[in-house]
Amino acid sequence: MTNKRFITAKDVVEELGVSTSYAYKLIRELNTERAADGFVTKEVDFRWKERLVL
Repeated sequence: MTNKRFITAKDVVEELGVSTSYAYKLIRELNTERAADGFVTKEVDFRWKERLVL
């Protein structure tokens, strides 16, 4: 993994060998910890994609 500002679920899957759903869970937990430390985090809701599929 290169030095990036954001870590994606795909990056977590590749680095740790976990499932995609578990990768999202880990990212949510890390974001919660970072927010508690005063950092700004961004939550993205990808469920809108499901509504676009016909």
